[in-house]
Parts: sequence; structure tokens; C-alpha cells
Amino acid sequence: MKKPLSHYELFLCLEESILKAHSLDEYGINSFQRQHIKHRAFFLMKFDVLLDLYRKSNNSKADHLHGKNAAIVMCCEKLRISPIEAKKFSLDDIITTLHTDINNLNLASEVMDDIRNPYQSDIPEMEYSQHQLGSFIDAEWDPELRYRLTSRASY
Repeated sequence: MKKPLSHYELFLCLEESILKAHSLDEYGINSFQRQHIKHRAFFLMKFDVLLDLYRKSNNSKADHLHGKNAAIVMCCEKLRISPIEAKKFSLDDIITTLHTDINNLNLASEVMDDIRNPYQSDIPEMEYSQHQLGSFIDAEWDPELRYRLTSRASY
């Protein structure tokens, strides 16, 4: 049975993953750090939405194009490399490869009603996120999160 996925729910889970990956206590961080974490969670949520939209745009291959598989295929297409090479990519490598697509993704207005970009900045989103937290680490994003939350999510 499909259960609709709230973008806010995904955002909160990503925020929790980031805190855990960096061994940070939600109540032990200052407001400046909190903004960086929220900004990064927003960016990773957009990344996850981009991958899901990519999967849906490839209907004939949709069953295997989810999570990291979709990211690998997108990196292969963008860089014209083999899947064997792309499978070695870390989350930071994938984000670096796809950052323009992520930044350019426009989320639906109903998504933005629930989640606002928590910190407006002239710095490109990826650079802003890396300023405080460093490079993206694999533990920040669980490629199967969407499916665990929804048991085959739908938008």
C-alpha cells in the first residue's frame, strides 16, 4: 500500500541523519549551526526529490532507478563514465557532479509552503552547506529512506 510522503517528514529525517552523522546533539548546537544543518537538509531533500523525479521520468526502468542507483545513472550520463566508475563515488562526489541540477530544481509551491529555504544566501547552496559542515559524508543521506518511510513512496 502506498503512503504519501510528506516533504516535511523527509526533511526532518534528513536533518536527523545530518546531526547523527556529525555526532551533534540537536539541543547542544547554536542557532548559526542549526541554520547550516537546516540548509543542508533542505539541499539533500531537493537531491532526493531530483532522484525520484528522474526515476519517474524513466518509466520503463523505474523499478531499479531509485536511491543511489538513480544517482549513479545520472552521474554516468552527465560525466559519460561507466557504472563501475560511478559506483565508487561517495555522496560528496555525487553531489558535486549533480549540484547544478539540484540547485536548479524548482520545488512545487505546496512543498515550499511547508519548507522554506531556511537561510537565504548569495553563496551557492552547496558551498554554503560545506562552509560549516565540510564535505558531504555518506551517512548524511540514506538512499532507501524514501522507501522505508512510505513502503514505495508516491508524490
